[in-house]
Amino acid sequence: MSNVKPSGKKSFTTFFLLTFIISLPFYALSGLASQEIIFPKEMGFVSVFTVVFAPMAAALILVSREQGWSNAKKLLGRSFDYKRISSKIWYLPILFLVPLLFILALGLLVLMGKPIPTALASIFAIPVLVPIFFILASGEEIGWMGYAFEPMQAKWGALGASFILGAIWALWHLPLYISL
Repeated sequence: MSNVKPSGKKSFTTFFLLTFIISLPFYALSGLASQEIIFPKEMGFVSVFTVVFAPMAAALILVSREQGWSNAKKLLGRSFDYKRISSKIWYLPILFLVPLLFILALGLLVLMGKPIPTALASIFAIPVLVPIFFILASGEEIGWMGYAFEPMQAKWGALGASFILGAIWALWHLPLYISL
Protein backbone atom coordinates (compact mmCIF):
# COMPACT_ATOMS: atom_id res chain seq x y z
CA MET A 1 0.00 0.00 0.00
CA SER A 2 1.92 2.96 -1.19
CA ASN A 3 -0.28 5.53 0.58
CA VAL A 4 -0.56 3.61 3.83
CA LYS A 5 2.48 2.81 5.90
CA PRO A 6 3.44 -0.85 5.69
CA SER A 7 3.00 -2.67 8.95
CA GLY A 8 4.26 -6.03 10.07
CA LYS A 9 1.23 -6.26 12.37
CA LYS A 10 -1.27 -6.42 9.50
CA SER A 11 -3.37 -9.56 9.88
CA PHE A 12 -5.67 -10.59 7.06
CA THR A 13 -7.01 -13.41 9.26
CA THR A 14 -8.16 -10.87 11.85
CA PHE A 15 -9.63 -8.81 9.02
CA PHE A 16 -11.69 -11.77 7.75
CA LEU A 17 -12.95 -12.66 11.23
CA LEU A 18 -13.88 -9.06 12.00
CA THR A 19 -15.62 -8.67 8.63
CA PHE A 20 -17.73 -11.78 9.26
CA ILE A 21 -18.55 -10.66 12.83
CA ILE A 22 -19.62 -7.19 11.68
CA SER A 23 -21.73 -8.83 8.95
CA LEU A 24 -23.61 -11.20 11.29
CA PRO A 25 -26.40 -8.78 12.35
CA PHE A 26 -27.07 -7.89 8.71
CA TYR A 27 -27.16 -11.56 7.72
CA ALA A 28 -29.58 -12.25 10.58
CA LEU A 29 -31.86 -9.37 9.54
CA SER A 30 -31.78 -10.53 5.94
CA GLY A 31 -32.66 -14.09 6.94
CA LEU A 32 -35.46 -13.00 9.26
CA ALA A 33 -36.88 -10.72 6.59
CA SER A 34 -36.67 -13.42 3.91
CA GLN A 35 -38.88 -15.59 6.13
CA GLU A 36 -41.08 -12.56 6.94
CA ILE A 37 -40.49 -13.11 10.66
CA ILE A 38 -39.87 -9.49 11.66
CA PHE A 39 -39.95 -7.50 8.41
CA PRO A 40 -41.62 -7.84 5.03
CA LYS A 41 -39.58 -9.89 2.56
CA GLU A 42 -38.62 -6.76 0.60
CA MET A 43 -36.77 -5.37 3.64
CA GLY A 44 -34.25 -8.20 3.42
CA PHE A 45 -32.80 -6.48 0.40
CA VAL A 46 -31.97 -3.44 2.56
CA SER A 47 -29.40 -5.52 4.43
CA VAL A 48 -27.48 -5.91 1.15
CA PHE A 49 -26.98 -2.16 1.03
CA THR A 50 -25.61 -2.11 4.56
CA VAL A 51 -23.56 -5.31 4.79
CA VAL A 52 -21.31 -4.15 1.92
CA PHE A 53 -19.71 -1.70 4.35
CA ALA A 54 -18.57 -4.46 6.73
CA PRO A 55 -15.21 -5.06 4.94
CA MET A 56 -14.52 -1.32 4.93
CA ALA A 57 -15.44 -1.01 8.60
CA ALA A 58 -13.16 -3.93 9.50
CA ALA A 59 -10.28 -2.46 7.49
CA LEU A 60 -10.70 0.99 9.02
CA ILE A 61 -10.85 -0.44 12.55
CA LEU A 62 -7.68 -2.46 12.01
CA VAL A 63 -5.71 0.25 10.17
CA SER A 64 -6.60 2.88 12.78
CA ARG A 65 -5.59 0.45 15.55
CA GLU A 66 -2.35 -0.63 13.83
CA GLN A 67 -1.24 2.62 12.21
CA GLY A 68 -3.42 5.45 13.49
CA TRP A 69 -6.50 7.24 12.20
CA SER A 70 -4.54 9.34 9.68
CA ASN A 71 -3.59 6.17 7.79
CA ALA A 72 -7.20 4.97 7.96
CA LYS A 73 -8.18 8.21 6.19
CA LYS A 74 -5.47 7.53 3.59
CA LEU A 75 -6.96 4.08 3.03
CA LEU A 76 -10.34 5.71 2.33
CA GLY A 77 -8.66 8.18 -0.02
CA ARG A 78 -7.28 5.36 -2.18
CA SER A 79 -10.76 4.91 -3.63
CA PHE A 80 -10.32 8.20 -5.46
CA ASP A 81 -6.60 7.94 -6.25
CA TYR A 82 -6.69 7.47 -9.99
CA LYS A 83 -2.98 8.37 -10.19
CA ARG A 84 -2.13 4.92 -8.75
CA ILE A 85 -3.09 3.49 -12.14
CA SER A 86 0.27 3.89 -13.84
CA SER A 87 -0.63 2.35 -17.19
CA LYS A 88 -3.58 4.17 -18.74
CA ILE A 89 -4.59 1.05 -20.70
CA TRP A 90 -6.25 -0.21 -17.47
CA TYR A 91 -8.94 2.44 -17.90
CA LEU A 92 -10.36 0.38 -20.76
CA PRO A 93 -11.44 -2.59 -18.62
CA ILE A 94 -12.35 -0.27 -15.74
CA LEU A 95 -14.79 1.66 -17.90
CA PHE A 96 -15.90 -0.92 -20.48
CA LEU A 97 -15.66 -4.45 -19.05
CA VAL A 98 -18.99 -4.46 -17.21
CA PRO A 99 -20.96 -2.90 -20.11
CA LEU A 100 -19.28 -5.37 -22.50
CA LEU A 101 -20.20 -8.34 -20.28
CA PHE A 102 -23.76 -7.04 -20.08
CA ILE A 103 -24.00 -6.80 -23.87
CA LEU A 104 -22.51 -10.30 -24.24
CA ALA A 105 -25.04 -11.68 -21.76
CA LEU A 106 -27.89 -10.08 -23.71
CA GLY A 107 -26.43 -11.47 -26.94
CA LEU A 108 -26.34 -14.97 -25.43
CA LEU A 109 -29.97 -14.66 -24.41
CA VAL A 110 -30.90 -13.73 -27.97
CA LEU A 111 -28.84 -16.61 -29.43
CA MET A 112 -30.52 -19.06 -27.06
CA GLY A 113 -33.96 -17.76 -28.01
CA LYS A 114 -34.67 -16.50 -24.50
CA PRO A 115 -36.61 -13.30 -23.86
CA ILE A 116 -34.60 -10.23 -22.92
CA PRO A 117 -35.57 -9.16 -19.39
CA THR A 118 -37.33 -5.87 -18.95
CA ALA A 119 -35.18 -3.06 -17.64
CA LEU A 120 -35.00 -2.76 -13.87
CA ALA A 121 -34.42 0.96 -14.19
CA SER A 122 -34.76 3.63 -16.82
CA ILE A 123 -31.68 4.70 -18.77
CA PHE A 124 -32.24 8.11 -17.22
CA ALA A 125 -31.47 6.59 -13.82
CA ILE A 126 -27.87 5.80 -14.82
CA PRO A 127 -26.45 9.14 -13.57
CA VAL A 128 -27.91 8.31 -10.15
CA LEU A 129 -27.14 4.58 -10.14
CA VAL A 130 -23.46 4.83 -11.12
CA PRO A 131 -22.43 6.84 -8.03
CA ILE A 132 -24.58 4.60 -5.81
CA PHE A 133 -22.89 1.46 -7.17
CA PHE A 134 -19.47 3.12 -6.82
CA ILE A 135 -20.15 3.86 -3.15
CA LEU A 136 -21.46 0.34 -2.49
CA ALA A 137 -18.53 -1.28 -4.31
CA SER A 138 -16.08 0.93 -2.42
CA GLY A 139 -17.47 -0.43 0.84
CA GLU A 140 -16.24 -3.87 -0.13
CA GLU A 141 -13.12 -3.02 -2.12
CA ILE A 142 -11.56 -0.82 0.55
CA GLY A 143 -11.51 -3.87 2.79
CA TRP A 144 -10.93 -6.80 0.44
CA MET A 145 -8.40 -5.18 -1.88
CA GLY A 146 -7.25 -2.16 0.12
CA TYR A 147 -6.46 -4.04 3.29
CA ALA A 148 -6.38 -7.83 2.82
CA PHE A 149 -5.03 -8.45 -0.66
CA GLU A 150 -1.51 -7.02 -0.47
CA PRO A 151 -0.31 -9.03 2.56
CA MET A 152 -1.92 -12.13 1.03
CA GLN A 153 -0.15 -11.42 -2.27
CA ALA A 154 3.16 -11.12 -0.44
CA LYS A 155 2.58 -14.55 1.10
CA TRP A 156 1.00 -16.51 -1.80
CA GLY A 157 1.62 -14.44 -4.94
CA ALA A 158 -1.01 -12.65 -7.00
CA LEU A 159 -2.75 -15.75 -8.36
CA GLY A 160 -2.80 -17.67 -5.07
CA ALA A 161 -4.01 -14.61 -3.14
CA SER A 162 -6.70 -14.00 -5.77
CA PHE A 163 -8.04 -17.55 -5.48
CA ILE A 164 -7.99 -17.54 -1.68
CA LEU A 165 -9.53 -14.08 -1.41
CA GLY A 166 -12.12 -15.00 -4.06
CA ALA A 167 -13.14 -18.09 -2.11
CA ILE A 168 -13.47 -16.11 1.14
CA TRP A 169 -15.36 -13.36 -0.70
CA ALA A 170 -17.80 -15.94 -2.13
CA LEU A 171 -18.26 -17.52 1.31
CA TRP A 172 -18.96 -14.07 2.78
CA HIS A 173 -21.70 -13.49 0.15
CA LEU A 174 -23.25 -16.93 0.60
CA PRO A 175 -25.69 -15.98 3.41
CA LEU A 176 -27.08 -13.16 1.25
CA TYR A 177 -27.51 -15.47 -1.75
CA ILE A 178 -29.36 -17.95 0.44
CA SER A 179 -31.65 -15.40 2.07
CA LEU A 180 -32.55 -13.39 -1.03
